[in-house]
Amino acid sequence: MWKIFDAGPKNVHTPLVFLPPVVGTADVYFRQLLALSTRGIRAISVEPAVYWSAEEWCEGFKRLLDHLDIDKVHLFGASLGMSDQF
Repeated sequence: MWKIFDAGPKNVHTPLVFLPPVVGTADVYFRQLLALSTRGIRAISVEPAVYWSAEEWCEGFKRLLDHLDIDKVHLFGASLGMSDQF
């Protein structure tokens, strides 16, 4: 199950999505979400469920966006780790 923090106007359909570092959680972007939402920017911080492959993660992220009724996003990720699969 994904953990999400969604701030800002919900009528913005291309939000900024924050992906926390591998050793972090979704709440590390708390201050950024507050600051951006006061400027009318929809910002979402997500913490993914456990996935065992990049393909599973991508499919899970797509399902999350479908659930939130979002077609496009701007992504911001920090220290997402490395994999020999890429």
